[in-house]
This record gives sequence, structure tokens and C-alpha cells, in this order.
Amino acid sequence: MSILPHFAASLLYAGASLVVALVGLRYLPGADPVPAGMLAGMVLLAGMLLHHTVYRGSRDRVLSGELRDMKLAQTLVIDELGSAKREVMRLRRELDGAEQRASGRVRRVVVDEMHLLQGLVQKLAEQMGVTGSRGQPPPAAPADGGAPAPAAPGDLQFIAEAIGANRVDLYLQPVVTLPQRKVVAYEAFSRLRDAEGRILAPAEWMPLAVAAGLCATIDNTLLFRCVQLMRKVERQKVRHDFFCNISPHSLRDQGFFADFVDFMKQNPTLVRKIVFEFAQGDFAAQDLVVRGHVARLAEMGFTFAIDQVSDLAFDAEDYAARHVQYLKVDAEALLSLGRSPNAAETIGTFHNRLEQAGIQLVLAKVEHERQVVELLDFDVTLGQGFLFGQPKRARPVA
Repeated sequence: MSILPHFAASLLYAGASLVVALVGLRYLPGADPVPAGMLAGMVLLAGMLLHHTVYRGSRDRVLSGELRDMKLAQTLVIDELGSAKREVMRLRRELDGAEQRASGRVRRVVVDEMHLLQGLVQKLAEQMGVTGSRGQPPPAAPADGGAPAPAAPGDLQFIAEAIGANRVDLYLQPVVTLPQRKVVAYEAFSRLRDAEGRILAPAEWMPLAVAAGLCATIDNTLLFRCVQLMRKVERQKVRHDFFCNISPHSLRDQGFFADFVDFMKQNPTLVRKIVFEFAQGDFAAQDLVVRGHVARLAEMGFTFAIDQVSDLAFDAEDYAARHVQYLKVDAEALLSLGRSPNAAETIGTFHNRLEQAGIQLVLAKVEHERQVVELLDFDVTLGQGFLFGQPKRARPVA
């Protein structure tokens, strides 16, 4: 309540008391001012009491109204809290159910991967049995009953032991943007270890594996481990692509190719993260079976990369039509093209030809800063090599 009504009420009963005093002085016998003053005081006091009573009642009514509003608001808040609690419980039940379903899917995927890897090792064992019948049996135990001699890197038993003992390792080398050198992808390599942990270069075992028909088994083992790593990276919300080397031997393997297609259909989010990499010679010499399987991969959404490029006079439009997205050219080979006065095209025209076909050029085997400096003028945006990082062994996926 504002001060103006109080002031008006005060004036009213003060004026009334003054009027009573004046009337008392005029009409009371003897015109004694004491009775007139007492009468005026009583009127003033009565006015003040009436004013206080009216004000107190008005304030009580306002407070009662505010209290009712507060109780009503409290009731509404309690109702809303109850509704929110019920909604939280419902969401928790749905979340628990979703976690259980996701956990079930993860378990099924892991079981599928284990079955696939077990199938790879089983196939290797079967192939080793066939190879043994051709004249290379596993080493026999010594006559004194001791343990068989360890397999040497140059025989098939060594490859079987490496796979069976989980000594086929996944190595990753970064692919970076230029000039920022931000990692955007990794190339995956397979490396075999002997029992002492020595890393064996592919030249030490790959020719024997190819001759014995084991290359597809090793390639597929590496491929599925790479997929496992990508699934782990996906859970960590990290966006990296993976270049996976694949040989024609793997693509000719009808059984494992069918298994891989079925597996990727169950994990469609990984399709855009895998870039299959072929050597230029293998890509050009694909037979009908391999070319059909490559086309099937392209239909699923996979893209391809070409490395070990020795012939720069290729049909870029044909490569693009076959879903080639990246071309890896050694930095020194590209620089040699720019230095040769008899070259059919310059670095700039070569790069423009790739860009018009929608193919990204990747500088490969970059080992020196001068290579980067010389080629940055041609707007090359991707690079790979020891200058940016050596291949490192990937941690096993738990």
C-alpha cells in the first residue's frame, strides 16, 4: 500500500478531531478548552485505531493471497518434480535397454570377428597340410625326444607359427595434410615377428607366401585386424581414414572375399573409412575375377588408392571411373618430372590432370624438407613418408 492513502486518512481523522475541538469550544458550557481538547483527542485516537485496523486487515488479506499463491506454486513444482522423476526413470530404463542391446551387438560383432580370424588360421593350417604333402613337411622332432627345431624365416612353418602365435603385427604410418602436417589418415602394413621378436621385412617371407598360396590368408588377417582398430577409433570419436594394402591374391579368394563382404554389410559405417590400396602394376593387370570383385567393393562405397606408380602416362579418367580417389607418387619421381627437359608434361599439368579427374595426389616417400618446399608451389595437399612419421606398431585391440 502506498503512502498517499495513509496520508489522506491521517488528514481526515486529524481534520475531524480539529472540527470536534472547535465545536466543543463553541457549544460546551463555560467554553472550557480542556473538555474540548479531550474530546478532540479521543476522536483523533479513534481515527488512528480505525486506520490501523483497516491497514492491518488489508495487509493480512494481501499476505493470505500471497501465501495461497505460494502453496499453489509449491504444489505445481511438486507435480513437475514428480513428472520429471518419472521421465528420468523412463529414460534410464530405455538407456539400460539400449546399452544391453548395444552390448549384445558388440558381442556378436566380436564373436563374428573371432570366427573369421579362426577361419583364417584354420585355412592356413589346411594349406600347410597341402604344402607338406608337396615335399615340405613340418620339421620332425629330434630322435632324443626333444622339442622340434624352431622354424627359420625362409620356410612355411615359420609363417604358420607367426600367425598361430599372433605375431602378424599391424603397423601404421601417418598421411598428413600439407603444409599443416595434420594427420588425416594412416596406411596399414603387415609385419611378421619371429619368436625372438625380430621384425621381418616382407621381402623375407612374402615371395614364399605368394608361391604357397598363403598371401590371401595373411592379407585377410591384416585386414580384419585393421577393421578392429577402426571400430575402436570410431568409439573414440576420432575421424581418420585407413589405407589398407590388398593384393590380387586376396581378391581371387572367393570364400574370404564373400566373408569380408558380409562382415562389412554388418558394419556399414566403416566403409567410408577404408581405402584399398593397389600397386599400379597389379591394378593394370587385374583379371576378370579381380576386376569384378573390385567393382563390387566400389558398389559398396569403397574407394581406392594407387601406389608404386612407375608410369605417369596413365588414363586419369579411367582411374576415376574405377573409383580411384588417391594416387601416391614418390616425391623424387615427381621432382624428376619437373627437372626433365624432355618430359611430356610438367608437374603442374600432371597435377591439374589429376584434379580434373577428381583424384588427390599424395606425395609418397617424403624424407627431406627440401622435397616439401619444392613441391608446395604445386598445391600438393597430402604427404606421407619418414619425414612425417615412420610406421609404428599399432597397439593390440582389447
